[in-house]
Amino acid sequence: GLDEAHRPASTPPRRSGAGHSPQRPLHEPALSLASKGFPPIHKAGGLSFTDMDPKQRELYGVIWIWRAANESDITHYNIHWARNGTAGALIESLPAGRASLTYRLRDPFKAGRGVKIPNGANELMVLTGNDSGDMKEGPAIPIWDYVSPPVHKIF
Repeated sequence: GLDEAHRPASTPPRRSGAGHSPQRPLHEPALSLASKGFPPIHKAGGLSFTDMDPKQRELYGVIWIWRAANESDITHYNIHWARNGTAGALIESLPAGRASLTYRLRDPFKAGRGVKIPNGANELMVLTGNDSGDMKEGPAIPIWDYVSPPVHKIF
């Protein structure tokens, strides 16, 4: 190639290094990650749940979701059944814009009854999402199935 001393004046100097990336002009607005076609990178802050159903393998109660510290790329929070850190079936999707991120886990057809725990599920998990998809991981809590022993076992 041409060295600097013999380069014609109209030829720009060559850049060295393959890692150069041009800076974004200051006047160009930054787009949120949600509008660029990427799933969120911010996880929910956590979740909690207490089972109030005394029947074995049934859950009833309120799931509380803690918001992500940064919601700029989040449109919804998805509550899933999970097994050992892997999300399974969707329980409910809550819009991020809701004032309260809570969901009452219950049988929709029988008042006061819980829902059956799916076979293999041992956790509840929340995944943040947007129109481009959901995170693959998120906070999870173990399922503690409150079971009331029969009266004859107590005495």
